[in-house]
Amino acid sequence: MRLHQRVGRLNRYGQKHPVEVITLRNPDTVETRIWDKLNEKIENIMQSLEQVMSEPEDLLQLVFRQAIALGC
Repeated sequence: MRLHQRVGRLNRYGQKHPVEVITLRNPDTVETRIWDKLNEKIENIMQSLEQVMSEPEDLLQLVFRQAIALGC
């Protein structure tokens, strides 16, 4: 979440072009397993929403915005 907060700040401070961030992760860490599990859950929710909504929200962006707003 801290990384996403920093990216958000970079985007706000007068950037003329979108900030592109590349995150490198070691695949053999607990953090990577957690990240993969969260992405899997969000993808499952998105697939369910696509069946009932004409234009489903981008849940990943909603989750990040909410986490930043809560100061996570």
